[in-house]
Formats: sequence, C-alpha cells, structure tokens
Amino acid sequence: MDKDLEVLRKFSAEELKVLVELMEKKLSYDLPDNAGIYPTNHVEEIADEFCKFGGNTIANILRGGEGVSYREVLTDVCKDLKVPFNVNNSIEHIERNLLETVLESAWENMSEEDKQQLLVELGYKGKMPKGGIWGLFALQIGKSAGFTTYQVALIIANFVAKQVTGTGLALATNAALTTVLKGALQILGPVLWAWTLVDIASPSKKVTIPGCIYIAALRQVKEIDEQ
Repeated sequence: MDKDLEVLRKFSAEELKVLVELMEKKLSYDLPDNAGIYPTNHVEEIADEFCKFGGNTIANILRGGEGVSYREVLTDVCKDLKVPFNVNNSIEHIERNLLETVLESAWENMSEEDKQQLLVELGYKGKMPKGGIWGLFALQIGKSAGFTTYQVALIIANFVAKQVTGTGLALATNAALTTVLKGALQILGPVLWAWTLVDIASPSKKVTIPGCIYIAALRQVKEIDEQ
C-alpha cells in the first residue's frame, strides 16, 4: 500500500465508500465485489485500485498489475488543473495547494450574489473583503484559522461525496456547524464540481481529479481532528 495513502486507514466506512463508488462508476480493475459493503476491510485494495487509475492500462500490466504512486497521481492532477507546486514538497503541502486552487477558481466563477451569500453562510456579514475568499480567511471570520480550514475542508469533501453518492457525508456532530456547512455547500458545491471536471475527457481523470481533491480535504479534516 502506498505510504501516502495510509491516511485512508483513518477514513470511516462511509468516507471510504465514496472512493469505492467513484471508481466503480468508471474503469474498475481488481476491487473486491464487497468493498462497497465492508470498505474498512479493504483499505489496501481501495488504495491500490485508486493508484491504478493514475497509470496507463498497458503500463500497469507491464508493472505486474501495479499502478503508479499516489504522488504521481496527485502531481498529474495538479498539472491538469494548473495548480502550482514543487515536486519536492510534502504530499500535504501539494494537497493544500490543490485545495486552494480549486476553491479560488470556484470563487472566481461565482456570481457576486452567491459570493456574498457564501460569506453570510460562513458567518461573515461585513463588506466584501479585499483579496476575495482569501481576504475573508485572513479575517478568520471571527473564528480561529484552524476552524475555518476545517469548515472548508468538510465542504470540499462533502461536495465530492454528494456528486458521487447522491447523499454526501454526515458532515459534523455539531448541529450549528452542520447547518453552516450545508448552507455553504449548497452555494459553493455546484461551482466546485463544474470547474474541477471541465474539459476532462479521460475516464481515469474523472476518477483521479475528484478522488485527489476528496482525499486531500479529508486528510486535513483528520489532521485537525487529531490536534
């Protein structure tokens, strides 16, 4: 199992099932039939299957059925989405760049009305801050920067989950936080999904792009949960 996907062991059955369904809807290789029913029993198979989507089918065969590394999958996604990154950076750093680019691009494609409504949903009711969404985060919306990051990571993870499964994730146990996240997701989600899949014709990229975004967002959630 790729060491950079060890984080999948921290995912709940519900969270892993999103990846299973994402891959089953496209080209599937060796994923066990019951992986969607008992995903926590098949973490290694799920990780290996995801990496196979990052490699050419013939090349995978020549590698003995193995895919490429998660780092290669992630950096290829970043190239497709024009995400700035340094190949020597940590996986976490590259993933953060990916999430920031996705969010920033979605923000730029939102109407002014939706932008203002999103700020309200996230708890900010003042004038539009300079620097757009990142100016807002600099103000921390009256909360800690960590909490803001947590909100955004949950929103991004859930928008992928909802597009894949139709229902999304159980966002949070806190009722007030859940309400905020659902409101923000309703505004931001459609723009995020439309942008991340624009002009992507390859079936494998329709797995690796949302898959990497999903893994990146949930890695941040898990890191903050552990603090």
